[in-house]
Amino acid sequence: MRGSAISSLFVFNPTLKPLSEHPTEDEYKSCKLIYYYPENAPLFEQHTHVGLAEGMCMFVQQFSDNPLESIHTEKHTHILQQCEPNIWLCIVLNHGDSPSESFIRQQDLETHPHVLKAIVDNYYRNFYLFHGPLTNFRYPEDFPHLKNLLSDYTKIFDEDQPKRTELFEGFAYCPLDRKSYMNVMYGLSQISFTHTDVLHTMLIYDGYIVNTSMPQQGSLLVYSYLARDKNWRRLIDMKRDLNPNACQYGRIAEYPKKGFVYGKNSAGIIVPTVYLPDIPPCKMLLWVQENMQLVLLMKNQEVPEETIEVIRNSLHELCPDIIKTIQSQYQRVLNSEDSFKFLYFNNMNLAIKQSSKLNPIDDQLYRLILTVSAQMRDSTQKYDSLVKTIVRTNIAWVMAVKVLDSREIYFVLPPSTAPVNKVEEEIVKFANGYFHTIFTGL
Repeated sequence: MRGSAISSLFVFNPTLKPLSEHPTEDEYKSCKLIYYYPENAPLFEQHTHVGLAEGMCMFVQQFSDNPLESIHTEKHTHILQQCEPNIWLCIVLNHGDSPSESFIRQQDLETHPHVLKAIVDNYYRNFYLFHGPLTNFRYPEDFPHLKNLLSDYTKIFDEDQPKRTELFEGFAYCPLDRKSYMNVMYGLSQISFTHTDVLHTMLIYDGYIVNTSMPQQGSLLVYSYLARDKNWRRLIDMKRDLNPNACQYGRIAEYPKKGFVYGKNSAGIIVPTVYLPDIPPCKMLLWVQENMQLVLLMKNQEVPEETIEVIRNSLHELCPDIIKTIQSQYQRVLNSEDSFKFLYFNNMNLAIKQSSKLNPIDDQLYRLILTVSAQMRDSTQKYDSLVKTIVRTNIAWVMAVKVLDSREIYFVLPPSTAPVNKVEEEIVKFANGYFHTIFTGL
């Protein structure tokens, strides 16, 4: 998913009809189209793309209970998703003339439908985070505003999505021992106990998640927004100023060294409503201090200035001890170096662990690990309790193991002429020591 931009993107609802008494054919086609990018594309091109997507979806429905997810041509890949009842999102990606010019790799197109799905999921969920369901916008009176929001959001999505570096959607957990973790939990519980309007909390330190009380998918959405790829400076890097008439994704007044990003700051009181899976809409406060980000989800009602000030005073008192507890152990672990290059992912709790020697993952290795991942997923042994594969290329040896279809680990060694059994023996010795609670009997 690293590379250049989107060829086109559109949102449509095939059930919408013109309100005029004697609509033309073009009016029928136009009213289905909620938003189209690029916005300067000829109307004929817009109608053709929507017609193709709608026609293919209807065709597939005749033969399958599963919806159409993608269409592959020589130059483009069309990714489709029914994101809400009667509302479809289609993103058309360029293949590019060379691998470096492609929004996603050619190998991704051939072997990784989950990579394609992640692109449309990210587009929809991140817009949903600040603006809720598209069905909340009434037709036709709210559609001009919805179009403006989608237009603004698509620009930042087109710039931001190719910068993703993580292979998996998940959480990088902050390394804390039990005692330190319990001390942090005590501090967070004090906040919730003192301020009963606080429904959920999330604590991130230096891009690593420390704790969250939100459901998993909502936690992932907020974590990705604030610290995707372990980059806790994401909101600063986006450089999106406040604009109440535009999409609110990434828009902040300031990012202080200590204080509220969402709350009361130099621009006044800014407390956005956020929409997350599995919980009602909430108001979000975001307190930052040094490398720490603390999210407080409040009841979805106006948060008075007095309440924000009381919370500010509590955070001034509690956060220094929380940071001190995390900082001492975090620095000790951060300065240690792993003896192997490895990447671990747990599909159940979405935990990601990446060795210090494998940071960052370069483009060639990125593609190679994706390919190995697909081989395990599509293997005839994919339902076995343990699936193992080893690949040798001119850039690396990669050995991958999947346990119970949930936990995956990828080991990377430099290219060599050593026999496969010798490479495997070396990796297994490390794995049984470092991951002894996960991998046994390799």
